[in-house]
Amino acid sequence: WYTTGIQVPNGKTLTLNPGLYCIEGDMTNNSGTTLIAKGVTLYFLDGDLTLNQNDDGKVELTSCPLEPCYTAPTSPDWAAVKGLLMYFDPSYQAVIKMNGGSTNSFKGTIYGSNANFTLNGNTETTSGESFAFSTQIVGNWIEVAGKADLLMNLNATDFVSMPPSISLVK
Repeated sequence: WYTTGIQVPNGKTLTLNPGLYCIEGDMTNNSGTTLIAKGVTLYFLDGDLTLNQNDDGKVELTSCPLEPCYTAPTSPDWAAVKGLLMYFDPSYQAVIKMNGGSTNSFKGTIYGSNANFTLNGNTETTSGESFAFSTQIVGNWIEVAGKADLLMNLNATDFVSMPPSISLVK
């Protein structure tokens, strides 16, 4: 439980062990940092998320340490759902800025029904890989900006999925 947010200073490395992280306040990393988190769910109670990355560092965030990632939720307990990478509490309007280069990768559902997202990439590697998302993003508003290709790999085994339903009102 992080009551004052999470900040990764320039040139530093932060590795998060598998598990649920409840975050009050902002989460920020700076260019040239390394942020590695495998098998995590980041639950934002308030605050914003800013990932500023260049090729001197790396961001690797995955919701599952092993494949396949997806398991159907059996209760409203979001922390127990595999495939959920980030959850932004809908009671506030979070601002999420993911500014990155070719060394960023994300896997899992990013859910912020009331959040505003900006995805911005400016570099590509010579191997042809770009600022890569193997994720689905649910948000209020999503903007894609920058010069690089932004690749979205939509593999259903990596995401949270709710069974289809319909409710009728009489």
